[in-house]
Amino acid sequence: MRISPRTTVNLYALGFVIAGVGQSVMNRRVGKNSRWGESGWQREVVIWNAGTVASIAALRATKGEPDRALATGFTALSAMFAANHMYAIVRENGGGVMTHVEALALNLGGIALGVAALRNAKDSGLAE
Repeated sequence: MRISPRTTVNLYALGFVIAGVGQSVMNRRVGKNSRWGESGWQREVVIWNAGTVASIAALRATKGEPDRALATGFTALSAMFAANHMYAIVRENGGGVMTHVEALALNLGGIALGVAALRNAKDSGLAE
């Protein structure tokens, strides 16, 4: 897959917006299908995602090339989120698991996307 760090960051930003809106408008459905239930963690997701999108915009407004560093950080975050959801599926009790299965799949996709972009950027010297 040929993808640049900039495109990867754009796709991550889209995912952050979708996740934030999803947690805002579908908080009951998501909570019901989660081992963690409906609680303040959902608001934290919305806040974190909004802050991340604002950070991307701010970093891109400065000189330099932030996308490779952002793609590296987002790929690492996806790996940690994937591990957290895998743990919830396997080790935690109560509630449903569908939210965790969906989030695990999305984060595994994010890892694949990030690794491909970083490998392509390294191999071809892509700046964008």
